[in-house]
Amino acid sequence: MNFLEQIIFPLFILWALGAILAFFRRDLDFIWKAFFLLIFFFYFILFYEDIFRGYFRLINSYPHELIGYISGIGKVYFFALLFLWPITLIRIFYSASGHLSHLSIRVLVYSTLFYWFCYGIWLVFHNQMDRFFSYKLIEFLKL
Repeated sequence: MNFLEQIIFPLFILWALGAILAFFRRDLDFIWKAFFLLIFFFYFILFYEDIFRGYFRLINSYPHELIGYISGIGKVYFFALLFLWPITLIRIFYSASGHLSHLSIRVLVYSTLFYWFCYGIWLVFHNQMDRFFSYKLIEFLKL
């Protein structure tokens, strides 16, 4: 199972929540709300089988699936940073707003430092963390 299959169900839950919240914004025109919904349904249909497999995995073995979500978040965070850095640097060059450029730089640098910090902690304590996630957390979640 790849990392996209690990997190597809919670990702679509968050996306559905964001789409619902966007519908309550009064300053957005109806056409934009319709596009949000259309794009959401397009991707929902595209990943229909993976979403329901993730749902059934969650129902059948939720402790193991929640641990899979946690490990999948780290992988997705890494690939998102890898994807966002070049796009953000190009966007900063073409941005007309200096404030927005500085904000983008700060957010991306701090999020990268946060990832490196968490990865460094995992490198040092990965045996203890693996034991915790494999045994203690599963026992706690099964209560």
